[in-house]
Amino acid sequence: MPPEHDSHNPYQPPAVTDPVADLFDQATDDNTYLGEPKAMPARQALRWLHEAWQLFKAQPVTWILAYLVCMAILVALSLLPVIGGLLQLFGTVLMQAGFCYAADRLRQQGRCEISDIFSGLQQNTTGLLLLSLIYILVMMAFVVLILIVAILGAVLSSNGLSNEWVDGSLIVLILLMLLPLILLSVVALYLSPALVLLHNEPPLQAVRLSLRAFKRNLPAALLAGLLMLLMGVLATIPLFIGWLLVGPMLLLYSYAVYRDLFFGRA
Repeated sequence: MPPEHDSHNPYQPPAVTDPVADLFDQATDDNTYLGEPKAMPARQALRWLHEAWQLFKAQPVTWILAYLVCMAILVALSLLPVIGGLLQLFGTVLMQAGFCYAADRLRQQGRCEISDIFSGLQQNTTGLLLLSLIYILVMMAFVVLILIVAILGAVLSSNGLSNEWVDGSLIVLILLMLLPLILLSVVALYLSPALVLLHNEPPLQAVRLSLRAFKRNLPAALLAGLLMLLMGVLATIPLFIGWLLVGPMLLLYSYAVYRDLFFGRA
């Protein structure tokens, strides 16, 4: 019997794989948008970090430059009188959505451009504006609560009822009121920009979905929060230079979370 012919060519270069595509396309139905967040185990927070790193290292220069452009624009907007703060809030939402758009383009096409971060100015702009309005209303609620407590403190002081214990209690009261609201605002707006821009979800529905994702994945969200806090501390130590890496990574992390929770099998 003649020996079997080995079709393998030892001089053939190894097949090139796309690590970004491999991360997100492990199942045939991974591209199916569910419209509802899945529940994942706490360890998934580590996978999200790994996926964000894979996205970053695919085009590190692009991500760093995009982040620097965004920071420069946000700083410039903050310097504008009267409307600067409002425009900065819209810019923040636009930046979150734009990074997710660019990451999605990188996953699908193997490449993204710095201009992709401004995609929110060309599509679903109204939805992102309304989402920014929600954010502004939340910020106004913070201000109103602080004013109420401040007025209460002034009334007590004018009546001679203020002392160190009362002042300390008012500070604690402010913190007890603000911390839950701050947490809710961060959670509500963490995934909603991507949902509005990439799936045309109505802003309020996007906020509900973002909150629902947090509720269904509380252990993973807490671990993710600790990871992001640690990354922020480490980035700040070397004269804030680490933010050139951590800044884009945090934005890409939100894309990894969105992609994992809202796609695939329910």
